[in-house]
Amino acid sequence: ISQDQQGYLWIGTLYGLNRFDGHHFTQFSTKTSRQLASNSINKLLLDQQGYMWVGTKAGLSGFNPQSLKFDRYPILAEVTSIIQVAPDELWVAAENLFKVKQGKVSRINSIKEAVVQMEIAGDSVFISTARHLYKLSPQGETEQIALPDELQQHPLYDLSWFNDTLHFASESGYFHLDKTQQIVRCAIDGVDNTAIYKLFRDSSGNDWISGYNKLYHRHTGQEWQHISSEELGSSPWFSDIFEDRDHNIWMASFSEGLYRASPGKMRRVVGAGQQDVVVRSVRYSARLNSLLVATQTNVGLLKANQDFLELVDHQSLG
Repeated sequence: ISQDQQGYLWIGTLYGLNRFDGHHFTQFSTKTSRQLASNSINKLLLDQQGYMWVGTKAGLSGFNPQSLKFDRYPILAEVTSIIQVAPDELWVAAENLFKVKQGKVSRINSIKEAVVQMEIAGDSVFISTARHLYKLSPQGETEQIALPDELQQHPLYDLSWFNDTLHFASESGYFHLDKTQQIVRCAIDGVDNTAIYKLFRDSSGNDWISGYNKLYHRHTGQEWQHISSEELGSSPWFSDIFEDRDHNIWMASFSEGLYRASPGKMRRVVGAGQQDVVVRSVRYSARLNSLLVATQTNVGLLKANQDFLELVDHQSLG
């Protein structure tokens, strides 16, 4: 998820790029934008000039959010991370490490392994590979730290820098880099420390952890709270968490769309005029020869001829 200078939200999916104006979604794909490298979007980054970079399964593209003109760049592998290290310079992880400076792409050869994730920490940059963590200083010095076996054997999904510490979200749990420069597992009261996908600290100092079918939230100085599937209306896992300029928290789930968090509640976001087609539960009625279907917003019968008869609307459900 990202936000352009006009205030539009941009959401990358497996089926294209979507712009959300607060009411409607507009989709962009390789059919409508030939310079978009792939419909499978991994990363979005708005740079300091207001240009949006798009990392896909098949390489790097970018576009001007005002003119909607797309550009293609000579990076052809899957993009797993994009960071801006200077006003006119990006680093892109796409198996190898690339530099994009003033629109020109070149290789960075100081890292010889396939790069997975990157994170800026002050003046330095942390780079993870399948076996090591590297810290690159502004002076060009490189520090290498071996990843523990648990992180070498499982995917690493996210690096996040806060509290002057580097934090790791991985398939094997939540880790951090301690003061002795060792990578250790975090013990967090009330948090199931397995399969952590995203770590996020918002502008109010609140922390968010997304795990497999789990979401945790902690206000500054308080205990962790588990946001239940009942509160969410389902059990999604969130691959990205984003805070917009108005301090709204947006969460992109892998299979169930976009959610918005506000004080006391979380809601799935559906565009105006669009139906919520996410099915929560299904039961077969032999007597009616139909499926009894519960969605996010209603309950109804799906007949054999594919007609849907609403039985209980969203107002009745509350």
